Amino acid sequence: MVFRVEGNRAVLARTPDFLSLAGTIKVPAAQRNAAWDDVIRKTRSARADARR
Repeated sequence: MVFRVEGNRAVLARTPDFLSLAGTIKVPAAQRNAAWDDVIRKTRSARADARR
């Protein structure tokens, strides 16, 4: 299933092949090939700092 927002609508669609989604999300160069645990840790840290 693919969930995306188009303007004021939310669209839920079935995708026949997840590999067709490869490359559809732009990732900053600094975060490419990063371990998922590191990405989550940095994101949570940045959000916590923004709340302070």
